[in-house]
Amino acid sequence: MSKLLDLSDELLLKIFSHLDAADLIDVKLVCQRLNRLWCDRTLWLEADFSQRRFNRAQLCKVLSPVLNSISSFSIRGLRNTSGIHSRSKLLTLHTLRLLAENAPLLKEFTVRETVICAKQITVESLSIFKNLQCLAFINCEFVNKPKTMTDRSWFRKLEKWLPLLTSLHISGTTFVDDYDIMAMGKCSKLSKLILTNCPKVGIAMPYLAIAFRFGLGHLKYLDFRGTSLVNSDVLSILQNGNIQELYLGPMGAVKRQRLSPENRHNLIMADPHREDPPHQQVLVVNMGPDGPNWRQVRDDELDGLGLQWVRQRNEERQRMREEQEDEHYFIGENGHLLQQQPLASIAEEASSSKSSSGLKRKNMDDGEVEGRPSKRARINSDGTCGDSNRADADDSDAIPASEFRLSRDVLSLGCVHELANNFEPDDGLSDQLIPNLVSKGSNLKTLHLAGCAISDDGLTCLMSCLHNLRSVNIMYSLVTQQRLEELRNTYKNCVISDVRPAQGDPRDCTIFCSN
Repeated sequence: MSKLLDLSDELLLKIFSHLDAADLIDVKLVCQRLNRLWCDRTLWLEADFSQRRFNRAQLCKVLSPVLNSISSFSIRGLRNTSGIHSRSKLLTLHTLRLLAENAPLLKEFTVRETVICAKQITVESLSIFKNLQCLAFINCEFVNKPKTMTDRSWFRKLEKWLPLLTSLHISGTTFVDDYDIMAMGKCSKLSKLILTNCPKVGIAMPYLAIAFRFGLGHLKYLDFRGTSLVNSDVLSILQNGNIQELYLGPMGAVKRQRLSPENRHNLIMADPHREDPPHQQVLVVNMGPDGPNWRQVRDDELDGLGLQWVRQRNEERQRMREEQEDEHYFIGENGHLLQQQPLASIAEEASSSKSSSGLKRKNMDDGEVEGRPSKRARINSDGTCGDSNRADADDSDAIPASEFRLSRDVLSLGCVHELANNFEPDDGLSDQLIPNLVSKGSNLKTLHLAGCAISDDGLTCLMSCLHNLRSVNIMYSLVTQQRLEELRNTYKNCVISDVRPAQGDPRDCTIFCSN
């Protein structure tokens, strides 16, 4: 190390410029001289800390004025680790404020593999980044998603709080659905939209059609791999006619979903058979000389009698009852009403699950009671014991157990190359989507249909009608090698991928990978 320190500052800065942001943190801890060089702003044109995992305390330490000139910031959380630290919150209002103060020129913000509380971190809280253009949540788990009926979409007013947003990337979550895409459609400058491994996208086609019919006019890059999109839906997402790069097909181990009452996808439709219950009546009885008499009290008289709670509680109960009833009605693919499974069947499932309650109690942490976290769960990710009475309790690392949803919002992603030999193309995306691509995809230059059930005739029709194509990926499709060679010789300006990739490094990514 003494020989390294004999070098001049210019040479050391040249060496350090080849290190990523995570490795530069170790350089800072060596000595005072390297700590001074670490603060040189020529090393901080961008800050990519995604090579390591951070908790909230570690993130706050790297947020310093040295990041004043960066335009890109990427961070990685602890979601894929084991233990209580995997449930820690990386992003809080405090950390967002620190980042905005130390990086006022930030344009790209990427968050990977962390747990995000949708009640605390909202689109409005991201508006402190005045110059933000690219936002990405990759393999993150969202808890406490707003109810569509009352709180609307989490992306509501996205165009107001992030007016300069041009790129949005969300992958590996069930947090996003078609209703959210309709809210995203109001972003007039959005040109790149990546929603991969989001199986709830493509279920409610009316919302998706509205989003692309009346919004997303400047969209040029669209990635819907790993969604529930089918052949008939492709025409709707190509309505603007400006998309140049389109990515469709399966991705990873995520499977498509179908619209059904069981998946609890609400299209906010009121019960058409609802009958308003009779209005609650309040009677006033007067005991006079001629005997008792009574009359019905009007609503405007309840306040004077001190009975306003009757009207308010009745209205509140009625509103909650109607919302619960609405959650049981859906719109099917053919436009008919679907009703959720009756409560009797749900009760039967609940009773059958009681038999496994002993096993659940066995798997619980020592000293942990249902609804109350254990002592170990109250330890913060920085190793200190948490105190619920602190003034900054809302910024603590541990998310309260009451905030967790019963349903998991995390998908098992990653490479599954062992399935490559037995992979069957997805028949939900087949030759039937070719007419839709031909009618609305005249500007397409890059087309990714890997894993789709595209045949020789379908690929031939695509190549003959879409003259602007420069790259086509038909890996793991139904195209034969003979037809592939013929099309390559005919359309030499377009690069067509192999149907079966050559045997190489198994770490090479294919359509089965999450990246």
